[in-house]
Amino acid sequence: MTDTLHRALELIDHLHPIEQAQLLEHLSRRVARQIVAQDLVVSPPPEDSWVRLEAFRRDMEALGDFAPHFGAQLDADRQARLVTLGGAPDI
Repeated sequence: MTDTLHRALELIDHLHPIEQAQLLEHLSRRVARQIVAQDLVVSPPPEDSWVRLEAFRRDMEALGDFAPHFGAQLDADRQARLVTLGGAPDI
């Protein structure tokens, strides 16, 4: 941490909470303007998570009867883990 930043943080500690909030608002607006002015805004990838999830669902539906049943797979994994950890399950 630079000496200047350290001194600024010490001064901020002496501000009233309302003044700290006002300072935060001022700085966030200032930084936002600089980000926009310098074109530092990072745009999300063309396929966000929801688009990829929907594509995955369509792919699974296209498999029809051959599509994996994830609930059944999770249950089988759980049963196998129980056997590995403590023997055959009671249920």
